[in-house]
Amino acid sequence: MEKLKKIISFCSDLLLLASFLVFTSLYFFIKDVSQKTHKYFWYWPKTIFSVVKNPTPVKPFNLLILGLDERHDQLEDTQVTDTIILSKLNPQTGRIDLLSIPRDLWFYPLSAKVNAIYPQSLQTDNHLDFIKTNFAILTGQTIDHILIFSTQDLANLIDLVGGVDVHLDTGFTDNQFPNPEYINNP
Repeated sequence: MEKLKKIISFCSDLLLLASFLVFTSLYFFIKDVSQKTHKYFWYWPKTIFSVVKNPTPVKPFNLLILGLDERHDQLEDTQVTDTIILSKLNPQTGRIDLLSIPRDLWFYPLSAKVNAIYPQSLQTDNHLDFIKTNFAILTGQTIDHILIFSTQDLANLIDLVGGVDVHLDTGFTDNQFPNPEYINNP
């Protein structure tokens, strides 16, 4: 049972990462075309060809991906990030490097786990700069861009691409979650 949960969790994470990479590539391609042509989406059939024909190099950049599992229910009230990935994208070579940062890693400058950086940032005037600065300290890398998405955003993304079929040879029901004792006395 536990092994099946781990496999499902791994497949879910892998699907999330693949979806992210596809949509990130599409986003930056759209952004690049729009910036180069100063034209919006409806001009694309004509302008895509001209951009592809005469591409201009784009420098490598770092993108911090934060997966937010915002919960406000009887079990938890939290805004911590359960998924933290530092990605370096190099459009010139097509290379993408990913570093998964453990959410429970202790971050001494804030005396908190790294997954608490996001909720602490909400208490500042410029929360994106707070996130960039603290993750730059943690990783030693400049953070150029941040992508923050929630579990609901992921569900919307999956719906946008037409859903995902999951086939299980054997289904299961977890009768021990949520634990009633934990609900009564968390």
